[in-house]
Amino acid sequence: MIPALQGKINQFQGDSDLAHQIVNGDANTVVETAGGPVRSFAKVIQDNDAAINATGLLGEVQSSAAAAAGSASDAIDHAAAAANAATNATGAAGTAGTAAQAANASALSAAQSAMDAALSLSLFPTRIDGGRITRVPSTTYEFFGIDGGSP
Repeated sequence: MIPALQGKINQFQGDSDLAHQIVNGDANTVVETAGGPVRSFAKVIQDNDAAINATGLLGEVQSSAAAAAGSASDAIDHAAAAANAATNATGAAGTAGTAAQAANASALSAAQSAMDAALSLSLFPTRIDGGRITRVPSTTYEFFGIDGGSP
């Protein structure tokens, strides 16, 4: 029984050393385990930062948010103009009503786009790193127990 227990203790010590390397390794560390290679937490974060910046995701989200906000503003203006036209129209009340409905639908669509863009921004905490803005999914930080909020 004692040799079996000693074997388990030795295995636990080895596993503890591997876990320490994964948790405390630098941005280049990959730890070989019985289940295959495992990147250190720092490497996972660096790789995700690089992937997000390589795809231009941040710029795309910000551009989409700005376009959605502009569309929402235009839609509101069109809805107001259509409502005024409907109020002032006597013979063209049906046409103005249709335009108001279309403008309202456009406003709702633009507002939904703006909300979607805003939600996309809220899912990726912002970090300024060496003068560049990076975004890493908040779930990455939460998984590692790191504060992923804005700097």
